[in-house]
Amino acid sequence: ISISLNGETVCSGSEDKTVCLWDASTGASSHVMSGHSDVVTEVALNASASLVYSCSLDKSIKEWNATSGECLRILLGHTGAVSSLCLSADGN
Repeated sequence: ISISLNGETVCSGSEDKTVCLWDASTGASSHVMSGHSDVVTEVALNASASLVYSCSLDKSIKEWNATSGECLRILLGHTGAVSSLCLSADGN
């Protein structure tokens, strides 16, 4: 899971191949993002919680718009499963 800096949003990845955003205060799901073809192994929110990144056993990393749930970019090129990711503190 990943929790936004302000503590308002929780992001999770799942064996069901989805990425979910949750309202931390109510527990309500705000988005369920589908697009990976295998288990989502890790997720990360950027500093402003406007973007979500996910990686998967499907050998890809995806960038999602946290407001709309739209997949913005797919990073391909790994020859094996992508098991983790990390964002820099300054966003660069």
